[in-house]
Parts: sequence; structure tokens; C-alpha cells
Amino acid sequence: MAILNDRIRLTGPLLEKPGFTAGLFYFIVISNNTMLRRILNSRSKTITAAAFILSVATLASRLLGLLREKLLAHYFGAGDVVDIYFAAFKIPDLIFLLLVSGILSSVFIPMFTNYWENKSEASAFDLANQTLNFLVLSIFILTVILFIFSPFLVKLIAPGFSPQKTESTLKLMRLLFLSPLLLGISNLFSFVLKSLRHFFIVSMAPILYNLGIILGIVIFYPLMGISGLVWGVILGSALHLLIQIPTLLASGWKYRPWLSLRSSSLVKMLKMTPMRSAHLLVNHLSTIVTTGIASTLAVGSVAVYNYASNLQGFAVAVFGLSFATAAFPALASLAAKKDWKWFCVNFSSTARQIMFFLIPASVFIFVLRAQIVRVILGSGAFDWAATIRTLDSLGWFSLSLAFQGLLLLLLRAFYALEDSKTPFWTALAAGLVNIILSFVLPRFMGVPGLALAFSLSSLLQILLLHWALRRCLPEIKSEDKNLFFSGLKIVFSSLIAGMSAYGFLYILDLFLDTHTGLGILSQGIISGSIGILIYIIFSLLLKSPELDLMVKLINKKIRGEMVKE
Repeated sequence: MAILNDRIRLTGPLLEKPGFTAGLFYFIVISNNTMLRRILNSRSKTITAAAFILSVATLASRLLGLLREKLLAHYFGAGDVVDIYFAAFKIPDLIFLLLVSGILSSVFIPMFTNYWENKSEASAFDLANQTLNFLVLSIFILTVILFIFSPFLVKLIAPGFSPQKTESTLKLMRLLFLSPLLLGISNLFSFVLKSLRHFFIVSMAPILYNLGIILGIVIFYPLMGISGLVWGVILGSALHLLIQIPTLLASGWKYRPWLSLRSSSLVKMLKMTPMRSAHLLVNHLSTIVTTGIASTLAVGSVAVYNYASNLQGFAVAVFGLSFATAAFPALASLAAKKDWKWFCVNFSSTARQIMFFLIPASVFIFVLRAQIVRVILGSGAFDWAATIRTLDSLGWFSLSLAFQGLLLLLLRAFYALEDSKTPFWTALAAGLVNIILSFVLPRFMGVPGLALAFSLSSLLQILLLHWALRRCLPEIKSEDKNLFFSGLKIVFSSLIAGMSAYGFLYILDLFLDTHTGLGILSQGIISGSIGILIYIIFSLLLKSPELDLMVKLINKKIRGEMVKE
């Protein structure tokens, strides 16, 4: 402590300089710990290695996310509080999608990577600074506008809410407008670090985000009421930002508080943004319509739909998003070099890895949906009626897991090709189908019909995107054969594994007390484990190369080596 105090005194007024405090934190806490510094600044050299890191960290984050859902369901069930909580996110999320995701997810990484490799580090970091300042200014202006019109917007997104629920939703929504600014800055930092292959520290940020939300549920809510839930989100957003700053500074980035709308790099990026933002807007409008329809159904339908969506999103994030995120910088780099052969090879390899995990996950979630919902959500205020509606919705969602994972990769392939028009038009077609089906199916199925509408629209979008990719990149056709035969092996192994797990559910029901949480948990774990074992055995028998690659990677990691793809 004495050494720490001495160092702070020696710095004097430097603490007042922009960015110095974060740099001081890095020097004191991290620079004196060689192992910690190596971990935080480590760079992944292959797609599979990066995906492995992201998958493990995403698994940890999503486990915390499941704990978050468990706490929400236990304390509030599927009633008014959770309906209000989920509805309040829709407009703040719109700000994030239009500005942050619209600029960063499709445009920033290819441009930053191109500048870094073909121009200079200085030009790449100049692009990052210009983008950061533009984002902050744009988010502030849009937030003020939407804050003013938020009373009208709440009635638009949840027309079925009572006046009291509408007022509570408005209150939470206005607080949540702080979150897009924090997450906007944080996500820019994430994309810079992803471009530089610093995947480890980026993967830690969502873990802290979920921790903040959990603190909001268990600590802030008892102290502050329903607004405490939102302050937990804001805390998580701040932690998401702060953890990335030391590694960003160590990479050589320095903040410059200036913005030139005539900057050639910024102008080029902004010209490419509108179609991507329009694509995200279409997707988000589809979710807003879904929320509006759910608000007109039975009380708790908004909560049920979001619970089921978040549960199925666990597998998509751990495997689909992790692999797609890890592949994007490599695809962008190969596209910049116009190396189409290896672009197609990397795309196909990543697609097969996504299918290898998400097709069996889809089968297992469908077979074990009752056990999943009862174990994770079925306690406290979460009653049996909510359980039935949620597990039915989860079943229909599970059909599209592989589609969602492949969709994430296909989108990034087009963004690496600097094509944002094709994703927009396919999203528009799929969004219209989703909206039409969302009006029709709930009349016969209730809220599970919304989940089925989502799955069918996801299938349509992936078919359209793959067809478009074959047209604009004919070289991909040479890899489709590998994709097809790998898919057949994976589907066959998954179905055998799923039937095995389903059979053991009934066998174990004879020996376990499934009226208790422990009995349900044991039934699900044992049946699922047997299913996974059967899946691995059949994958070995069929010589699936995806399993072999993962085994090699794990062995190399254990020995401290790096696998080459």
C-alpha cells in the first residue's frame, strides 16, 4: 500500500489528464504482474483457437445469464414486472442497433483491418477515434429525441399494457437511455480489440455485464424498487466498458477528442452504414411488432416469449456467435487481400463447426425442454401455466438454432465483402414473413406461435443469403459438397443421440422423483450426458472432421501449444 501511495503522489496533477487514470490503473495493477499482462494482451492466431476462447467465456457469461433469468423468474414469475422490464429495453436497444451495431458490426472491422494491414497503425487508430466521437455525438442526439417522444413510443410497442404498466415502462425506459452510450463506447473498444485478435479480454466484458444485472436483481431492487433492475443494467454496462480500457491502451491506442466530418475514412464508413442500419432496423421492428402482439395476449406473454428466447439464445451465443465473431476478422482480412479460395475454405470450416455444435444442441433442447425450463425457471413465482407456455415456446425456438448460428456467419461473410445491401433485402423479406406469421399463428397456438414464426423466418433468411452468396462468390460452390456431407453426418448422429436421450428420460422417470427439483435436474443431466456421449461415439464412427479438429485444439491447449488450421 505504501508503494501504491508513493506512485500516486509522484504523478501529481497528471491524474487530471484524459485517459491518464486508466493508464495508471494499467501500470500499477497489471504491468507488475507478468502472467496477468500476458493473459490480458494475448492474441489468438486461428479462428478455431479464438472461437474456443470466446466459447468458454461466452459459456460463463451465458451461465450467469441463466442465473439472471432464474432470479427474474423466481422473484417475479411471468407477470407484470417482467413484462415491463423486457418492454422497456425495446427503444434503448433501437438506439444501440441503429448507431452502434449499424456502424461497427458490419463496417468498422473490415475498414480497421484494411487500414492496419495496408496503411498504418496510426491511420487505423485515427479511424477508431473519429468513429468513437461520431458515435458519442450521434447517440446523445438520438437519445434526446427519443427521450422526448418516449411516452408515445411506449404505447406503440406495448399497446396491450394497462395505464399503470405503461407508466412504469416509461420510467424504466428513460433510465435505460444511459445504457446505449456506455455500451456504444464499450463495443467500439471491443471491435478494435477483436480486429487485433485480443479475444480474451473482449470475452470477459459480457460476464461483468451480467454480473451487474444480477446485482440489480438481488441488491438494487430491494432497495430501490423496479428502477433498481435498470440501475443493475447500467452498472453492468459500465463494467463492460471499464475492463477493456487497459488492454486497449496497451495496444497503442490514444484518445483524440476531435471529429472531422470531412475525414475520408469516416465518410467512407458512413456511406456504407445506412443499409446495415436499415437491416438492423427491420429486424428490430419485427421484434417490436412481436412484443406488441404478445402484449395483447395473456398477462405474462411478453415475459414468456423473452424467457424462451433467452434460453435458446444460450446455445446460439456459445457456439454460433463465438465462431462467427472469431471468423469475421479473418474473413475481412482475406477479402481485403482478395484471397477468395481461403475465404471460402474458412467460411466452410466455420459453418461446419457451427453445425457440429448447434444441430445436436437443437435436438437436445427440444427433447429436454421441460427439464430445462423447470430447473432454470420453475420456482418461486413462476407457476405451472407459465412453465407450460415457456417450454412450448422453447421447443419451437429450438428448431432454428443451427439456422441462427449460420445466419450470424453468413451476415459476417457479406460484411467482409463490404456488401450490406444483400443482408438488408433478405432481412426485409424474412421480417415481413415473421410479422405475417406472428399475426396468424398465435390465434391457434398462443405465444408459442410467435416462436414458430421466428424459426420459420430464420430458415427463409438463411436460404436466401446462401443463394445470394453462391451468386456473388462462385468459388463457394466448391465447398458446398463438404458442407452438405458434414451436415448429413451431424444430423444423423444428432437424431440418434436425441432418441437415446428421450428414451432415458422415461427410464429414469421410473427411478427418480421428478416432482422435486433435484430429481428433474438429475433426469435432465443424466439423459443429456448419455445423449452427448452417443453423439460423440457416432461422430467418431462417421469420422466427422469437426470433432477431430476440436480434439486436436484441446490437446494443443493443454500442452500450451497453438494448433494450426
